Amino acid sequence: MSPVAESNRDILFDPRSGTREELTSFPQTRLSSVVADASQVVAELLAGAGDDQADALLVLSTVGAVGAVGLARHDRQLVSDAISSMVEIWGLGDPRAMRPNRTPDREATLWENLAINLYALGALAVEEERWPELRELTLQQAGDRDSWLRAGQVAASRSGDLDEDILTLAARRVRTLAPGTSEEEALAAVCQFDLLSALIISETAPEGFHPNAAKFGEATVESLVVDRLRHAESALRQSVFPNDDIGLREALRLYDDKARLQAAFARYTGADWRWRAFEDARTWAFIAAGHLHEEWQVSGFSR
Repeated sequence: MSPVAESNRDILFDPRSGTREELTSFPQTRLSSVVADASQVVAELLAGAGDDQADALLVLSTVGAVGAVGLARHDRQLVSDAISSMVEIWGLGDPRAMRPNRTPDREATLWENLAINLYALGALAVEEERWPELRELTLQQAGDRDSWLRAGQVAASRSGDLDEDILTLAARRVRTLAPGTSEEEALAAVCQFDLLSALIISETAPEGFHPNAAKFGEATVESLVVDRLRHAESALRQSVFPNDDIGLREALRLYDDKARLQAAFARYTGADWRWRAFEDARTWAFIAAGHLHEEWQVSGFSR
């Protein structure tokens, strides 16, 4: 794809633009220009016929791919531009659509696809260790919801059209955005983003998240707790409960409680949800007492 010959609209409508690789030859200024035009194009499409509304999802995929390029380049401005574009696109839906028990098809489709792209970008932020961008991606509100991540999931589930869970759909999108990522890697990354985004939301709204990773089990996320979150000096902790071990410990306990509850309910209905509980002694030493278990062992306090 030529960065010179294509107009912004051509790029937004090109199905190839939905993958990161197709946009790597474009400079940051051009990609920022492309996403700046996206919300106006989507608004025009949503006002049109059914086929036009379907084309709006192509535009949204391109915006997601631009965000993926920014993450791969470690270009925070480009990621922010993509997020700002998605915020504007989100606002094209009617906020009153969140009030009924069934979300209207127009908003459900729009917000569901936004949520899929957001979770996929969050997973790529985990892979690239882009923690400030991950925080920015999480802390966007939608109506009376504490995060648009939760709002998108709720809108999709209320529509009755969500045949697969949001993390499975997002993992599939990760593999489209970043070919070469294995299914296992993609799923682990989206689960880790689910945990991290829940913790960030918990800083101000402890009940404002849903533990989506409960379906896939604590093994998908616990290494992140042990290797990164327990350590106040880690780069990750500058974006997740910075300087607040007590708040982090309580949020981890709450996530585990909610995940165990959701998984137990699912298993009761015959579903194979895998979350049982955090099981690493190092995780529980931190949650229970704020200690690093390794230090207890060295000091002779381990029993």
